Amino acid sequence: MSLTWLSVRYQVPANHIETTDGQLRHEAYPCPDTRDPRDDLAVALLRSVGQTGSICTYAGYERSVILGLADALPHLRKDLLRLCARLWDLHPIIKAHYYHPAFAGSYSIKAVLPAVAPHLAYDDLEIQEGTMASVQFHRMAFGDIDSADKAKIRTSLLRYCARDTLAIVELRRVLRLKAYS
Repeated sequence: MSLTWLSVRYQVPANHIETTDGQLRHEAYPCPDTRDPRDDLAVALLRSVGQTGSICTYAGYERSVILGLADALPHLRKDLLRLCARLWDLHPIIKAHYYHPAFAGSYSIKAVLPAVAPHLAYDDLEIQEGTMASVQFHRMAFGDIDSADKAKIRTSLLRYCARDTLAIVELRRVLRLKAYS
């Protein structure tokens, strides 16, 4: 059985998958063009996370995206709803049991991560937060920009989404160390 950390943002499902032997791999599926990506996104997501194992998220957004996909794609509804049964959210665990003054009252991943795992902050990325990612995704998908700029934005989005899932991996690791020390 594996453990998957999932982020579904800006039409890019990204995850880190930890296998039972402790190996960690990253997968992502960015929609390659401007067509409706939901069917391909859902199929890529289902293929990536497999049929067993827990799926860790942060703050419930992914659950709402998966439920939205289930409503929009009746032919995949049953499989997508099964994913929801495997989700567990790290956000309420942190909010109920861990606080650091550097959170400054916020439990967003952008506030929690630098305090708990400063080596994984977002400040080394071209895209550093969700609003910027949304704007850049829209620009890439629908803007009148050349293919080089689209490729640059795509790479930046993939790095941002990979950091989101790696952040959850690291948060869990740090919290486990604190719980057992």
